[in-house]
Amino acid sequence: MSLAAEAALLETRLLILQEALDTVDARINAVSDALCRLRRSACSADGADHAEHGSAFGRDEAVSHRHDARPE
Repeated sequence: MSLAAEAALLETRLLILQEALDTVDARINAVSDALCRLRRSACSADGADHAEHGSAFGRDEAVSHRHDARPE
């Protein structure tokens, strides 16, 4: 195979790989955005839970603080 033909083949493969990377980047961004939205909705739901129960801690934090306390 000539060098010119091999170079053309490599350029084609490079373009295919760049397109695949662009697709992966787009999927990563979509997943990241979805996770951010979930975190925000969880935080707002957690904030509503705090207000409802008048607690300074979330459920997980309250449980962990209870376990951290030393017996008297």
